[in-house]
Amino acid sequence: MIRPIKGKLGIIFLILAFLPLFVMRIVVYPITQKTLRDEIVSDLARVGDRQVVLLSMWLKEREKDARVIASDPGVIRSMELIQDVDDEFKETLDHLNFIKEQYEYKGISVIDKNGRVRVTTELNLTGKDVSNFDYFKNAVGGETFVTRIRASDVPVENELGQMELGLPT
Repeated sequence: MIRPIKGKLGIIFLILAFLPLFVMRIVVYPITQKTLRDEIVSDLARVGDRQVVLLSMWLKEREKDARVIASDPGVIRSMELIQDVDDEFKETLDHLNFIKEQYEYKGISVIDKNGRVRVTTELNLTGKDVSNFDYFKNAVGGETFVTRIRASDVPVENELGQMELGLPT
């Protein structure tokens, strides 16, 4: 007679021990999981919004840098005077390379009013006619123009230091 009560009590204690765990798994866990998922999505949205703000600020700073470089009297004067082989050309090119390194630009080009690349830090671009490109047409019109990201038309140095055609620019 004692044995059946002992077995029944064991089963009852097991049920009472596992019942809270079962209820937690069935009721509380899905609610907690949904709340956690909603918080993660909300946090990611805030991070994304912040990244948009930071990227916009960075782009505006780069536009200001380009305006400063373009309005530098030394660059303007040298554009009127330089020939492809004289000392003024080398000084201008050295200055543009310095700016490129300091601001970590991919490349800097100075283009005359006719759309001809006069001085550039990029290989094989000097003398190229860019008068048909949107950025040149808008710049001649006096506005700052930022193009959409597109594949480069000319070979550009990649992160490994190799020249590669079609890199995003």
